Amino acid sequence: MLLLFTSTFAQRSQMANAEIELDTLFTHLVKADNDSVKKILSDSIIDQITLFLEFEDAFLYPFERLNYFGKVYSRDKKIRIYSWCYPHSKGMNYFCIVQWQNGEYKLLTTDKPYLPPENKTILDVDWYGALYYEAVPCKYKDKQTKTKGVFYTLAGWNDIPNDQYNQCKVLDVLFFDHTNIFFGLPRFKDDYKTTHRRTYKYDVQTGMAIEYNKKTKSFYVDNLSPLRLDEDGQVITYGVDMSVNIFKYKAQYWTLKEDIKAKNQK
Repeated sequence: MLLLFTSTFAQRSQMANAEIELDTLFTHLVKADNDSVKKILSDSIIDQITLFLEFEDAFLYPFERLNYFGKVYSRDKKIRIYSWCYPHSKGMNYFCIVQWQNGEYKLLTTDKPYLPPENKTILDVDWYGALYYEAVPCKYKDKQTKTKGVFYTLAGWNDIPNDQYNQCKVLDVLFFDHTNIFFGLPRFKDDYKTTHRRTYKYDVQTGMAIEYNKKTKSFYVDNLSPLRLDEDGQVITYGVDMSVNIFKYKAQYWTLKEDIKAKNQK
């Protein structure tokens, strides 16, 4: 028993020291103003994180010190998603790690982020880049094969490349097989269309909320209306108004329902 306690204490001490080193690396990365230095620091961060995830209890480690390192458990606590990014002279670099409960993980990176199309399944090697903050498990059943499974609905943020006016929030689907991770399934439905994901472009100087409500098992999405127009009256950016739309999971689809009273419920 003493040997086990000593081993556990030693591992926790190693993990705490590794987190301190990661915190230092992230702090230097944020302050760096040279692309070459940023690349060196970023590579060191990846090396340190992948070493960290080899610890037996890494899945449960809180990472409370890391302010520039996104970490979110899925609502069923079966996967954990880490995501981060940094700017450079040519744009942004995004990173994402999907970790399973058994400790296995997969790293996704992109130095060419883009606004993902709404009607396409995207393989992990073509990942568009985003910072995720919500992962909701959704059960489904394939009518043809009669197989059952789970996918995860993600909420995240994306800085739209080469667009000085807009940023983006995204509702997407994460699913996987034995070797690959995929994004996007035709599970978002309204009265007019069914899409693989939903993207929301909005003004860089404003905020927009996509929040999951555990009690109602719904996503609450701020409605967007034109905010800035050009000289010809064309819309440049959108901003939130006083209404909220709701996506509720029913019959294997996230079905959109508009509800102007939702803001009060929220």
